[in-house]
Amino acid sequence: MKAWMLKQPNGMSALSLEETDKPTPASNEICIKVAAVGVNPMDYKLTEWGYATWSYPQVIGLDVAGTVESMGKDVKQFSTGDRVIFFADPRTAGALPNTLV
Repeated sequence: MKAWMLKQPNGMSALSLEETDKPTPASNEICIKVAAVGVNPMDYKLTEWGYATWSYPQVIGLDVAGTVESMGKDVKQFSTGDRVIFFADPRTAGALPNTLV
């Protein structure tokens, strides 16, 4: 899959479209097929500052809408195909543009 990757915190111009592995959800996670991502003020600022827990390159994009594509064995509240919207945890997630765990 392709995703917008931040190679180092150096602003929006530091983003590049790169090939990356599709994530596999852990037992308590879901994987979303992303339909839309908004770049909000926090995303913009994180491209400048970075985040303490990130290892680069990092996928950005926190406001997400899509459908549940797969899930871990312990997930009970979602089903494949469910439509979801959410604000992703910036410590662990990013959704520009394709798939998110």
